[in-house]
Amino acid sequence: MLVIKGASEVVLPCCPDTDPAAVDATHALAVEGLRLFAVAQRRLAAEEAAAGLDKPLELLELIGFAALADTPPAPAPPRWSPGSVRQTHGR
Repeated sequence: MLVIKGASEVVLPCCPDTDPAAVDATHALAVEGLRLFAVAQRRLAAEEAAAGLDKPLELLELIGFAALADTPPAPAPPRWSPGSVRQTHGR
């Protein structure tokens, strides 16, 4: 059994029987700022197992998705404000 995970935009084209609603769902989640990974599989015959990773990804069956919140953190407060800086002259 070959099981892979990767960016949905890379994996989904390798899954010809994927329901179009699943593709639409990935777009909707991406718009919300989530980072998506697709998980897919393909059965390998015993003679294919050794070379399974050397072949192009094709004819995969979509298993599902993992969605991660990959939003930037809130900005840190400034360490100084313009009113807190004092100028000294002559030093």
